[in-house]
Amino acid sequence: MNEVSFELKSKYQYHSIFGDICRIRFNHLLTKLLLILVIVEVLLVFILCNGGRNIFKGFFISLIKFIKLYLSLVIVMFTRKNYVHVQYFGYSNILTSFLGKLFSLRFLVYLLTYTISSILIANVYDGSFGISMWNWNSFEYQLYLWVLFPFFYTLQHVILDHDRLPFKFDVQYQSVRFYIQKRLKSMAIRALSNCFIVFVMSPILFWFVCPTVSNLLNLKLYLQLFLLSLVVAFNFELVNLLFNAYMLIGCLHKGKLISSLSPSPMETLISGLSSKKPFTKLTAFQELSYRAIASDESLRIPVYQTRVKNASIWPMILKELIIVIQNNNESVGKYLHTLHTGENTQFKMKSHNNNGHDLTLNQHEDKIFGNGTGFDQSSLFTVKQGFSNRINNGENQDTVIELKNSDILLHKINGRKQYSLPSVPKYFGDSTRAFDEPIITHKTKLMIAFQKLWDLIKNKINFTSKLTHKAEKEVQHMSFLEACDLSKIRVAERLVKIPVIQAYSIISLLGFYVNALDEDPKGSIVSSVGEALKILERSVGSLGKYASWKPDSQWNEPKEGQTDNITRLYELSVSAFLEIVLKYNILLYDIYLDDDVLTLSKWVLGMCDKENK
Repeated sequence: MNEVSFELKSKYQYHSIFGDICRIRFNHLLTKLLLILVIVEVLLVFILCNGGRNIFKGFFISLIKFIKLYLSLVIVMFTRKNYVHVQYFGYSNILTSFLGKLFSLRFLVYLLTYTISSILIANVYDGSFGISMWNWNSFEYQLYLWVLFPFFYTLQHVILDHDRLPFKFDVQYQSVRFYIQKRLKSMAIRALSNCFIVFVMSPILFWFVCPTVSNLLNLKLYLQLFLLSLVVAFNFELVNLLFNAYMLIGCLHKGKLISSLSPSPMETLISGLSSKKPFTKLTAFQELSYRAIASDESLRIPVYQTRVKNASIWPMILKELIIVIQNNNESVGKYLHTLHTGENTQFKMKSHNNNGHDLTLNQHEDKIFGNGTGFDQSSLFTVKQGFSNRINNGENQDTVIELKNSDILLHKINGRKQYSLPSVPKYFGDSTRAFDEPIITHKTKLMIAFQKLWDLIKNKINFTSKLTHKAEKEVQHMSFLEACDLSKIRVAERLVKIPVIQAYSIISLLGFYVNALDEDPKGSIVSSVGEALKILERSVGSLGKYASWKPDSQWNEPKEGQTDNITRLYELSVSAFLEIVLKYNILLYDIYLDDDVLTLSKWVLGMCDKENK
């Protein structure tokens, strides 16, 4: 694919426009919503403390409390802004994850931030709940709210990586109001649980720090401290919830796509797709998938018209989509390569004995396409009708991708699995068995070190040298800790650090190819369908092997209802492949397809026929 370069002024780069929008959102959060919430909270404190006896004095005290409370929340906001990210850290096991996050500058900064904020918030509530920090021995007070609670809250914030923005596969735009409403209950539960844990632990810790504390068994004191810490926790949780709500809005700004703010929207969008900034790149792919599946055809017209205006636009978009999918596929393939033992170290998705189903075929041997599966082709790909109109009319609804045909789709929409293909090994055959061997049979770094030491001793004794096999040098071995604590979910996070980008890539391919056949049948998108099927088949092959892999560490297996990200991407890849094959059923006769693409096409169509009968 030929790459055609084009020049964009820096202010029209996707990263620049998106950066300005993020600043607008952040400033709106600080100067409007946060101010309103602080004013309401200070008024409640004013009522609690009976400040109405002296209006002037009460107003002056409330003004000071307003400044303290606002400052305490602002410093948390700025710390979140400094450490916000969209990718997983990719630690290989629990121990390295815990130690790596604990012994970091980020932990120290957050500990300082939450300590200062806790002190300021507690000071704002001075006089509430029967507590006045200036009128009594404040050892317990200071230890509880200045040390113990900030440390515990920082620990769970950093260890659980609450700085990562949790973008969803099937959501492109999230309303701030609806996002907050849906999470208020979980926010309250999290605040209560954090305070309860500290409340239970505090007497024991107090006793270790100072065994002679007179108020060790003073239940009233601990209840007062519990209530005060609860207020602090609610403020922390609320400010983090508000920050996430504004950062997760998505690819729309005031009802318009981000790239539409540029005089060259498609060129700007491509600059975002190729960006090295993870947050910018994610948002650009989010916008591309929004264009691909939108009910408003006008959002795709700039891509369709490229054959008249700029013929390089779609090839460059397709190139970026392929790069993302291919890089993640290779990452997964290399990891599986480390788990494979034996002479054959190459993973091949060729024909196997799959319960009597022969998947080997020649392009002209069998009639694969046009076999009349009985599905309504016009309804294979739809979206929630009118979501674009709702956004443009100012209604605060989430735009959720709805890939639907209740008979065929694999992808889980709104927690509901709409179609279930047979288990993965039926397609991948016996080759997947190699990954199910006990993990102790795979060479870890520790085992390799012992082996090298033994070889060195033998060589010295025998006065000969032994060459290491070239293939062994190229294999990327896992650590001993990873082998002992192998988690499929954690490994998936390490291999594909931003899975939502690949999800948006697959959805974009699906949306553009399915819609283009009706909206632009003679365009460059339709003519490149073979390339899309090829990359999706590669994705199904690589990710499907991982999906079928069962680690030896049974205690680390995903719980019921819990799926690792690579398996979810595999399911989405099969769905997209199936949708495109069904949509282009007849036309695929005139397109050259790889043998592997034909093999997978035969499999998915065969499954559709079986389900339809």
